[in-house]
Parts: sequence; structure tokens; C-alpha cells
Amino acid sequence: MKRVHYTDSYLLVPQHPVTVNLIGGGGTGSQVLTNLARLDVTLRALGHPGLFVTLYDPDIVTEANIGRQLFGYSDLSLIHISEPTRLGMIS
Repeated sequence: MKRVHYTDSYLLVPQHPVTVNLIGGGGTGSQVLTNLARLDVTLRALGHPGLFVTLYDPDIVTEANIGRQLFGYSDLSLIHISEPTRLGMIS
């Protein structure tokens, strides 16, 4: 049996950024977000429109966040983000 692969032209010549919804910007989410930013830069360097990222995280900064995430003691009791944040083209 002969296999035939079809690749949509959209995948080869994308017209708009890839949409990513990231739930949680804490320990894991902050690391994922950092790597999404790196991926966005690389995609753009290759001529791709990049990423469009929306981050959702209603959590409050606690002492457990300090050291694992990019928060300091002055951020205690603040909300990670106040509403869903569209980071757009994050580079």
C-alpha cells in the first residue's frame, strides 16, 4: 500500500501567528512562557508570523512563589495577573 501525505499550504506558508492559551503562570507556567518566548523569536527568524499567547492565572503571590518564580517579597499578596493577559507577539 502506497502512503500519500498531504500537507496543507497553511502549514507551509502560515498567514497569522499560532494561538497559545497558557493556564497558570506559576512555577511550571512561567518556565513554559519563557520557552514560548524563545520559540517565538526562532519562528520569526525563520519568517513565520510567530506566536499569540494568552496567559490566564488568578493566583495570588505567596512566599512559596519566591525563589521558584520571578517574584520578590514586594510582590507578596499581589495577583499574578489581574485579568487574562494577551501577550500578543511575545518577542
